[in-house]
Amino acid sequence: MKKFAFIVISAALLAATVAAPAFAQQEKGDVELGLNGDVLLSHSSPLYSHGDVFVDLGYYVTSKNLVGISSETQIDHVNGSTGVSASTNTSESIYGHYRHLFSLKAHPVLFPYVGAYAGGNYDNQGTTSSDKKFLFAGQGEGGIKYFMSKKAAFEVAYNLLYVNYPNSNFQNRSFSDITFGLTYDFGKKKK
Repeated sequence: MKKFAFIVISAALLAATVAAPAFAQQEKGDVELGLNGDVLLSHSSPLYSHGDVFVDLGYYVTSKNLVGISSETQIDHVNGSTGVSASTNTSESIYGHYRHLFSLKAHPVLFPYVGAYAGGNYDNQGTTSSDKKFLFAGQGEGGIKYFMSKKAAFEVAYNLLYVNYPNSNFQNRSFSDITFGLTYDFGKKKK
């Protein structure tokens, strides 16, 4: 029964995507507000887990080019192992970002995109003020945006994240990051 339900739901979603009407989405001058969350997978340690919440504010310079700022709250958890206790830390980040969207004529509600973020991470780890650091962070992204209506969209992306942790190699400074989010376009009245 579960397999049948999965097939029916998948077929309905595919049909809705293919048969969706053409919406007038983002236009030059529109402002977009986004709320995203993610799960991050460490390249160096399976004991490490991480979750984020992003709030993005963007401006469409053209209908396919978005620039903006992002604020991020992060929660890190390291699972305990033999002789090591578990720990949880929080940090804040702020980024400037750019995104280029590509239109698909066959699917006018789907917009693949590529982008980049650059900024900093204020790391709250440690107990003294000297343990708290501002670290450079950047990421490249590739994803797809699906417009559910003329103003609201769902997006999913893969990001390669780099944080300039001191005394670490690239493997310990880089992460694969899968994000999911919703955006809302505060632009001109859509017809």
